[in-house]
Amino acid sequence: MRRFSAGLAASLLCAALLSGGCATNPVTGKSQVVLISEQQELEMGKQYYPLTTQMSEGVTPHADIQRLVQQVGLKMAQSSERPNLPWEFNVVDDNTPNAYALPGGKISITRGLVSKMQSEDQLASVLAHEIGHVTARHSVVAASRDQLLGAVIGIGGAVMDSQGVAGAGAISAAAQVGAALLTTKYSRDQERQSDELGMKYMTAAGYNPRAFVETMQILAAAARQEPGKFDTLFSSHPMTSERIETAEKRLAGSYADSASRPVNTAAFDRAISPLKSEAPAFALADEAMALAQRRQLPEAEQRLERAVRMVPNSPILNALWSDTLYDLRSFDRADQISDRANALNPSLFVARLINGAANYQLRNHQESIEQLRAAERLIPQTLLVAFFAGRNLEDTGNRQGAAQQYMKVAQATQGKGEYGQYAVARLSEWGYLQQR
Repeated sequence: MRRFSAGLAASLLCAALLSGGCATNPVTGKSQVVLISEQQELEMGKQYYPLTTQMSEGVTPHADIQRLVQQVGLKMAQSSERPNLPWEFNVVDDNTPNAYALPGGKISITRGLVSKMQSEDQLASVLAHEIGHVTARHSVVAASRDQLLGAVIGIGGAVMDSQGVAGAGAISAAAQVGAALLTTKYSRDQERQSDELGMKYMTAAGYNPRAFVETMQILAAAARQEPGKFDTLFSSHPMTSERIETAEKRLAGSYADSASRPVNTAAFDRAISPLKSEAPAFALADEAMALAQRRQLPEAEQRLERAVRMVPNSPILNALWSDTLYDLRSFDRADQISDRANALNPSLFVARLINGAANYQLRNHQESIEQLRAAERLIPQTLLVAFFAGRNLEDTGNRQGAAQQYMKVAQATQGKGEYGQYAVARLSEWGYLQQR
């Protein structure tokens, strides 16, 4: 592989900077270099919000909490510097405490985090903080920074392609971008600014700013009790004692008059009730996932079966159970349980994928292809969909179609791992690749 000199890399970075432009920050009113226009920002949010929602276990199937989160978020967004963005808010079924904002006003909070809240005002504090990241264009600044690096990597890929060596290809690009957006790391200055903006937005919308401080204290205390569980949240949103102290000073100062406002609990308690009642089942699922990572699959499967018995109508719990059944090579049961997950939520990618894979193993090729097509519509260009599509096409005699899918797999994996090795072996055997 060729290596770029430091001088050439620097030149490319400068060229990328010069091709960008200056934009006025909506919050500060100051000019800043941003390589992504507002229209591009909107397109990023529109394109990747469905993807990151799928990567976060899909939407929580409880209409009351979805409606409340959307209402609370929109109320505060309207009081922000960017009220006309196409704002969207949802609750995703991931039990890991987290919240994230995508460019263009797309915001998610996990069931694991919203379940920690005790009032609508505390929920508002989390959403307001994420709104602050959007209005100040923090994720766009981060994406611009990554785009500079991408300019260098992209040139490198082009050089390799010109020498007959394929890059990773589109099959993994969307997932990589989605994962990067989910784990965007903000600087301490950006976190401070979002704290300041969040307290301003929630107070302007009529909420009690004391809830902002309470939420930070709740999360800090919960992290001490459950070390490791909040790693994802705190890695992207560093929680420091300085942030809490600053919020307390603001509350005692400019927000003192608003600190005696009544706290909203009635609608929140009703909306959150299903998530609270389901918490023991999702705790079992967390245990199961940890066991599965250690390849203790029978123990993981037992816990997931118990979890589903406790919450039989949960799409994601059924999907996770079917996934473990598949790993145990219980393909009939994996097919049955993923069918149930699909019936509960036809738009859950993981359930469609497992159903497609299970039906392939059962030699139900037509059903497998239909399920994989449904999965492809939900998240285009994924490795496993391409692999199992190739296996179906190979087994039904469509070698050319199978080769097209295997080429994607080979490119994405660089021929490594179980799927990459199989794809390369078939492509070599059929004459599509020449061994050097």
